[in-house]
Amino acid sequence: MPIQKWWNTNTFINVFNNHYKGTYQSDPINISVTSFSINMTNNFTIQKGLTAELSGFYNSRTADGLFIDNPIYMVNAGISKNILHNKGSVKLTIRDIFYSRQLSGHVRYSNIDDRFYNRGDSRTVNLTFTYRLGKKNITKARERETGTVEEAKRIKKE
Repeated sequence: MPIQKWWNTNTFINVFNNHYKGTYQSDPINISVTSFSINMTNNFTIQKGLTAELSGFYNSRTADGLFIDNPIYMVNAGISKNILHNKGSVKLTIRDIFYSRQLSGHVRYSNIDDRFYNRGDSRTVNLTFTYRLGKKNITKARERETGTVEEAKRIKKE
């Protein structure tokens, strides 16, 4: 969705409730958590041939079976520049800028009270070079007929 001529955004918001009710190893459970998540991608045109992207997500506290997961978020950024008469591009991206993507939470039922914490290697920096070979002629590819259509034309001529 365009915000400005130079700024385009795509946002997804989800609100949901996970409810688990029953027995687990003969102990009653009744876990219900209403949660929400948001995922957003923003694209910016800085100048012709130079673009940037800022994206990320946030998930609130959620229930996942017996587990209650703590909130989690991540922010990513990138910048891209067309080069070599627009036949190539260089892109620098940083994933999980704030090194915030860590899974944590707890599980509590019966006489169990346990916490978990997991932090993977989520921060990455990538430098990508792309070079486009050949000419773009999408129109010709779309106009191409399939073998079935060509065969049907041949049969009609006979």
